[in-house]
Amino acid sequence: MEFVEIFANAASGDQRVHNVLTATYLICSCLFIFTLGGLANQESAKKGNYYGVSGMLFAFAATLVDVTNRLLSKDQSVVPMFVTTFVMIIPGAIIGTIAALRVAMTSMPELIALLHSFVGFAATVIGIAQHFATQENPIVGEDELTVGIHRLETILGLLIGGVTLVGSLIAFGKLNGKIKSKPLLIPGRHIINIIAGLVAVLCCVMYLLPGKLIPEPYGGTTWVLLGTAVSFFVGWHMIMAIGGADMPVVVSMLNSYSGWATSASGLMLDNSLMVVVGALVGSSGAILSYIMCTAMARSFVSVILGGFGEGAGAPAVAAAAPTGEMKAITAQETIDLFKNIKSLVIIPGYGMAVAKSQHTVFQMTKLLRARGCNVRFAIHPVAGRLPGHMNVLLAEAKVPYDIVLEMDEINPDLPKTDCTLVIGANDIVNPDALDNPASPIANMPVIHAWEAKTCIVVKRGKGTGYSGIENPLFFKSNTRMLYGDANKVALDIVAGLTQGGAAPAPAAAAATERTPLVQDAPKPEVQETYPEPKKTIGVPLEVFPNEYRVACTPDTAKELRKFGFAVTIQHNAGEQAKFPDEMYQRVGCTIVEDPRAIWECDVVLKVRPPMRHPQLGVHEAELLKPNHVLVSFIYPSRDAELVQLLQASRGTVIAMDCVPRITTAQKLDALSSMGGVMGYRAVVEAANFFPRYFTGQMTAAGKVVPAKVLIIGAGVAGLAAIGAAKGLGAIVRAFDVRPTVRDQIESMGGEFLTVNVTEDGNGGGGYAKKMSDRFIEAEHELFGAQAKEVDIIITTAQIPNQRAPILITTPMVQSMKPGSVIVDLASETGGNCQLTQQGETIRTQNGVTIIGAIDLPSRMASQSSQLYSKNMVHMMDECGRGEKFNVDIEKNPITIGCCIIHNGELRWPQCTKMVQPPEAKKALEAAKPAAAAAPAAPATTAQAIAAPATAPAMGVGSTEVDTKTEERKALEAECTWCGASCYPAWTKMWSCLCVVTWCICPWWWCVKPCAHIHEKAPACQSGPVFKWASLFVLACLWCFFAFFAQFEILDHFVIFVFAIFIGYMVIWNVTPALHTPLMAITNAVSGIIICGGVFEIGTRLWSISYFLGALAVLFASINVFGGFIVTQRMVSMFVRDEPKGDEKKKGHGKH
Repeated sequence: MEFVEIFANAASGDQRVHNVLTATYLICSCLFIFTLGGLANQESAKKGNYYGVSGMLFAFAATLVDVTNRLLSKDQSVVPMFVTTFVMIIPGAIIGTIAALRVAMTSMPELIALLHSFVGFAATVIGIAQHFATQENPIVGEDELTVGIHRLETILGLLIGGVTLVGSLIAFGKLNGKIKSKPLLIPGRHIINIIAGLVAVLCCVMYLLPGKLIPEPYGGTTWVLLGTAVSFFVGWHMIMAIGGADMPVVVSMLNSYSGWATSASGLMLDNSLMVVVGALVGSSGAILSYIMCTAMARSFVSVILGGFGEGAGAPAVAAAAPTGEMKAITAQETIDLFKNIKSLVIIPGYGMAVAKSQHTVFQMTKLLRARGCNVRFAIHPVAGRLPGHMNVLLAEAKVPYDIVLEMDEINPDLPKTDCTLVIGANDIVNPDALDNPASPIANMPVIHAWEAKTCIVVKRGKGTGYSGIENPLFFKSNTRMLYGDANKVALDIVAGLTQGGAAPAPAAAAATERTPLVQDAPKPEVQETYPEPKKTIGVPLEVFPNEYRVACTPDTAKELRKFGFAVTIQHNAGEQAKFPDEMYQRVGCTIVEDPRAIWECDVVLKVRPPMRHPQLGVHEAELLKPNHVLVSFIYPSRDAELVQLLQASRGTVIAMDCVPRITTAQKLDALSSMGGVMGYRAVVEAANFFPRYFTGQMTAAGKVVPAKVLIIGAGVAGLAAIGAAKGLGAIVRAFDVRPTVRDQIESMGGEFLTVNVTEDGNGGGGYAKKMSDRFIEAEHELFGAQAKEVDIIITTAQIPNQRAPILITTPMVQSMKPGSVIVDLASETGGNCQLTQQGETIRTQNGVTIIGAIDLPSRMASQSSQLYSKNMVHMMDECGRGEKFNVDIEKNPITIGCCIIHNGELRWPQCTKMVQPPEAKKALEAAKPAAAAAPAAPATTAQAIAAPATAPAMGVGSTEVDTKTEERKALEAECTWCGASCYPAWTKMWSCLCVVTWCICPWWWCVKPCAHIHEKAPACQSGPVFKWASLFVLACLWCFFAFFAQFEILDHFVIFVFAIFIGYMVIWNVTPALHTPLMAITNAVSGIIICGGVFEIGTRLWSISYFLGALAVLFASINVFGGFIVTQRMVSMFVRDEPKGDEKKKGHGKH
């Protein structure tokens, strides 16, 4: 007990304790705001959870100090308080931890509902405890109004807590099937509700008038117990009357109630921190309820008040039955179809989770993406049983969160999608919601699955399913029904795709009477017809030594022919890449011997920059004709003489190495295409020289230790190297100066290494910047230590327009073990290793092999050519194809950024700084009216332009510019009333001031407050009646508090209101994918009510309040530990994807 005495001595002194509490509560409030703000994206979510844990620890410690001081001031021992508190916390912590670690993600709604009930229980018993404490120690020295307000806070906290407790338990029972999901509609239920409400009001009024009707000391207790019973009944009746389909809204609503209960307890106990946290949680639950109601076409007001049987549980108006018949499809036909599509959107419903098929579906996704199919997931807000629940279920299956899109994001893309796959979903893809006003789900937003070329619905049978509503989607002409268990169907598709290899299925096998293929599926054995050529494309034989790639393959030549181009290929141009002339001739290409004939074409496609032609004796740049177009890697920063020669030709030059790193240009990103090849090939080259196995083995002769591989730089090349080395069984470690790539490295199976210097190396546009000397020193210490341990080092670090940084010094090489290998992918720009010799492979005196090859893509010429030529096809598409061919340097941001010379006019390097994503440009135009008084902020992002075709790394990766972030920066518009910033940049130190200023500005006067940022936030378009009514209510409140209430009460009220507004601003910034973790973490922070339990324990030892407070601490601690641990489990599941080529999401820089 010595610690307790020391703690007690430190806590003595009222003013000191008051100061400590004030400072600590301020810090804790900020930490809890940062906790919710951290859920703005998946990257910062883990940090937000840590903020919450820290805030809870500080708050609990401050509470112990406060209660200790109160006990000491009464000359009471603090030992019983400490013992009781921790005796209650320990079992609560154990129960919460076990529940959080064992709960299945499909059962997350049940756990969250149960945690809501614990907060409700704690609020109820604290209210009762406070009543008894006040009876035993009446408030003295205060006026009647203050005492009355205190009694009102007590009874209101008790009532809200009781409703939350019983309502959450009923919701828990309905969610786990212990209570029937069918609504219980008692005859005359509305009258019963009115009577219950009147009894609750009577309890409040009579509790405020002690001694009336029933004399004290029994009167107050009677009304408290009666109020508790009424609140229990209301909670039971309210949730029992709501159907199972509305349970997601109910859980969100109860989340809000638990927050208001916490705030009421804080007001009752004069604890400002509980008031703030409760307001934040209440705001969160209210916003989530609004989102769910909107997604389900429900009335927010009726549901937030309990619904009482309205909505899903109420009888629906009968809708006309769909006409037509359902057309079936077999698993094999589906496999054949999938082998021929280029884009697929998977729309999961909760039926997928019930079948436990999400893991198998992701296996299918990986196989399709490996075939070049762009697979994405479309999530409806009510696809799961909670907001964001389906995102968590997919994250559990390791589906990358950046290929999981929200309904509003995916719907515009569906008309251009080859196929949609609906798994276990019904209402969320029902077109009757839009077309049939008589439908029970009329006006409900849905995913437009039917707009794709083909729609496949995986379903157990022909029934209407859980909701009992007919779905016309099943009867549409382009819909096919795939009957069976979702997991078995997915397994069959995975087996078929695995056995089928990479070749597309013949059209004859896939095109059946019932299942037509998508319109653009390849059809072998059919004579192709091409439009009349409007332009000519020439593809020369590369003359750079050991360059075997070709800029156009037979497959892409066919696509170019369809674009309206005539294609001319130089003799043997594709021979070394295994594309003989005969293959080109079969698709209608012209073969020529003379290189000059190639340069007569309108467009010339090359791989390497032009150089002096060994046969013709002239520079290839001099062969470019005026007004003709050259598309190739150029690297203008390296060769000023080449740029001058190209400018003198008076032609147009598009540099593929200057393609801007924006979302819409991902499919043209040739640097990333070649970087992936180089990363893979680097591992192959290392394995060729490494004298041991990569993988570890246990043999009869003994144990074989796996190789240790260090990869420096986690761009496209680095990540490809991680995947290849891990696939061979090596232990992989990786380092990058950009902390944001950590998740990508770990998702590939690598270990992310860090240094003890905090510095962000992200230089913009996906590239790295030059680091400080202090960081470089720490970096070298790390590499020096790793060089002694690892067997293979692969370096990929480059900085645009500069020599590659030296990362591996001579002493490091000398410290490596004999037989070790270094592959330097930056050798073409000087190398990352001090001993690298460009284009050479050397062996040092201590037996270390250093590979400085610059032709790694060429060593896989066939694969490299296929990828690069596909980038070329997309470039020709951007230029308008053959008929409307034009290199647009005014409107198209892609050609603006990479056209370095236009008809002889030099545009480089200025062209690379002129790129502005079209999304940001539109947003900026939209923001101009609101910010007319201020100069428009530029929304451009300077792109690093001189990265070589070798592996981009150390920040030179495939990470596209986050157009959403750029859009937000461009749209920090001003409020039309007071000029305060509407953008809550909570991560900045002055964010609180911005938010408070915005709160002071009456939000109803804003035309659309923050609608430009919070796309789903309700726009405030209220009429003048609502505005003036709101002002009248505020004026009445102001008069009441100004003339009648004491300062402390006014202080708490102001804190409460401001916390609600801050919660509003912060919660709308939470990404929809993290709404389920948001509910879990708000459960955890609402466990701040544990402080109320500790207060009651310290009120009077061994009293009724003491025991009730102990119960509150027990149940609140379950909330705290269970909430934070399960939140950590969920946010840790979210992993990023490394986009590759056409797999990248189009038009989205989110998630």
